[in-house]
Amino acid sequence: MNQDEHSLTFPTWNEINDALKHEGSDVKRRELIERIRNTTPPDESGAGLKKWLELNNYNLDKASIWIQKIEGEYTSVRLKKSNQSLIRYLTATFLLVFGSIYSYLRLVKEDAWEDYYMHDPGLLIPENTASVHVHWMLEYKNGRTSNAYAILKGLKKSFPTNDTLNFYEAVMEFEQGKVSSAMNVLSARTISENSIFRDRAEFLEALCLWRLKRVKDSKNALIHIANDANQLFSSKAKLILSEEFS
Repeated sequence: MNQDEHSLTFPTWNEINDALKHEGSDVKRRELIERIRNTTPPDESGAGLKKWLELNNYNLDKASIWIQKIEGEYTSVRLKKSNQSLIRYLTATFLLVFGSIYSYLRLVKEDAWEDYYMHDPGLLIPENTASVHVHWMLEYKNGRTSNAYAILKGLKKSFPTNDTLNFYEAVMEFEQGKVSSAMNVLSARTISENSIFRDRAEFLEALCLWRLKRVKDSKNALIHIANDANQLFSSKAKLILSEEFS
């Protein structure tokens, strides 16, 4: 095979292993990367490696660490050393699957939720509940969130199932970056199905999942909201799904 034909073929595993072991010059490693970039792998093992390298900026050093780790796990389950082709295939298949998942996660911008979140301005306090809510709600409306949160947490000891307290506890925790705590409040389902806060709580829960990088769960929550024509945030959920999760 002449040099031109060589450059048009996907590298063999021996060539790749040599590059991962730093055998050969930097020029040779760069040439190998270009061959991986510009040629089609002959099998799934090569496709797995190529996919992983594409997602990791063709970092051969990082690839070497990953492959050694994965191959070590496979050999630890007593695959014979003579069966290197099987180990290689399993390794690259893992990289292909992992690469696909990682690619999907990367497509969803981690901070894009900020484009869709709107601060809740608070609510008018009915006279019959003013004794419970007026103090912390005034603090909240005036931007003194820390004070509002401290008062609210004290009230929750006496009113643990109150929808208003539970919803705004989650809101304030979400805005303070305590996303896991907000998620715990919302997932505990302390806000009833008939509550005026139910729609807002469902949407906030979807954003919590997004911020916690639970992308699949966030998408499923948004699909649930989008499919409910009566949900207050149905249109916004559809927009997010089309713009960020498509």
